[in-house]
Amino acid sequence: MPRPIKEIYPTLEKYVSKDALIWILKDCLSKNDLEAIANQCRIQYLGTRTAAQGIEALSRDIGQEFFKNPKARELIAHYLAGATQEEISIISKKVPSEILSKLREPQSPMMATGKVGKFLWALLMDERAEVIPIIPIFILNVFETIRKFTNILQQIKKQETASPKSTFSMPPRSPFPPHPQNLQLKGELEKVKKELTFSKEEVEKLGEKNNQLEVRFQDLHNKYKITLSEAQELKHERNNSAKKIRDLEHELTEIESRYKNIEKLQHQWHQLDRDNKMLRYELEKREKSLEEISQLKAQNDHFQKTQIHLEKKLKNLEILLQEKEEDLAHIKEEIKKEALIKKEAKKAVKSPTPRVAIFVDVQNIYYAAKEKYEGKLDFQKLLYETLQGRKLVKAVAYVVITPEIKQTNFISTLESIGYEIKLKNLKIRLDGSAKGDWDLGIAIDTLLLADKMDVAVLVSGDGDFVDLVRMLKAKNIRVEVASFPHNTSGDLIDSVDFHFTLDEKILLPS
Repeated sequence: MPRPIKEIYPTLEKYVSKDALIWILKDCLSKNDLEAIANQCRIQYLGTRTAAQGIEALSRDIGQEFFKNPKARELIAHYLAGATQEEISIISKKVPSEILSKLREPQSPMMATGKVGKFLWALLMDERAEVIPIIPIFILNVFETIRKFTNILQQIKKQETASPKSTFSMPPRSPFPPHPQNLQLKGELEKVKKELTFSKEEVEKLGEKNNQLEVRFQDLHNKYKITLSEAQELKHERNNSAKKIRDLEHELTEIESRYKNIEKLQHQWHQLDRDNKMLRYELEKREKSLEEISQLKAQNDHFQKTQIHLEKKLKNLEILLQEKEEDLAHIKEEIKKEALIKKEAKKAVKSPTPRVAIFVDVQNIYYAAKEKYEGKLDFQKLLYETLQGRKLVKAVAYVVITPEIKQTNFISTLESIGYEIKLKNLKIRLDGSAKGDWDLGIAIDTLLLADKMDVAVLVSGDGDFVDLVRMLKAKNIRVEVASFPHNTSGDLIDSVDFHFTLDEKILLPS
């Protein structure tokens, strides 16, 4: 698998010079690839376009950019990796020994024209550490091949320079017309001369390149010696490591002998652990028995608490029953008084203007206004709306006193308007519940005033007043109710003669 350029750069910097990198670029990349890299790296040429540059110039400038610019290095490595996929695949499938044997073959495919640079880059990209020492060997092998080729060219050059120049001189011009065969030989001779001139130029270029390569070869040879020295140091370290391993093996033998003693102790520990588990099992059984006993005790406590609660509730019911009986006795007495009043009132002549008595259940009507409209009732407007120009006999406001709420100002206001105030304290029972309604008191007062009024106005939505309404109507008294619809019993509305529907208009302005 190819390695990232960050990992291979130290190896590349160690073994590959700028000239060698240029050689790799020329072997691996096409001119189009080189132009694309130059444009992306923003390499500029004054007065000419990038496409007008040759492969040699582009490779040289891109090689310099590779060693200067990390971003350019990443880009160039990407292009080289794409161009050498085949060679990377070949190298990755071979073990180092196979790569070396392939390298030492007389006509190795790795030394073929146009392949040397690709295989060198594939070796640099290999992630195996054991492949790295092959890189300098590969480079030395390349230089050795170039050296042999250069020697052959030099021998050819010596042979050519040793031959007399007259061999290639033109023959004297004949007075006779040239024979066709002579003309053909002359053309071949001219062609050989051109090839010889071209070969000489190539030999001179190869000679210059050979000198450069010899210098690079000497540099790599020195680096190879350094690498060999480092390898010897590694070998020495490996010997030291082997000695440490032997020492550790000796310590391991001692540990194994100690482990046998530990095994005996472990066997004893397991036996103790089994005994401990048996004891825990017995303990858990006893704890379960204790839990069952505690649950039964808790149930018994619960039953006792329930019994006490029921006894308290029964006492409260007895008290309530006693209160009701007292209220009933009081009603009977009031009825008797009413019968006497009726006898005396038979002689009286009724007034032509209806006499109205208004009974206001303050608790009921106050909280109905607060619940629906979050406002306060205007009791003066209420009195005006329900009276309707008729004669007022009495207007009574029934108030429940709550200890934590101050109602002094409120009661004073009602009195100033013209209401008669009746107060009752909120009763707290033994079980914590509270009682504070005026239902019975209102009923008694209306019955007591039955002979002195023609119309009874109940300001309440409580359905408990249905029976009272029926009793009053039986006495030929007109019954009217004033209440908010959301807080009024339907049975109450059906039972009365008229219903004053209250809304936000009856409230005090906020």
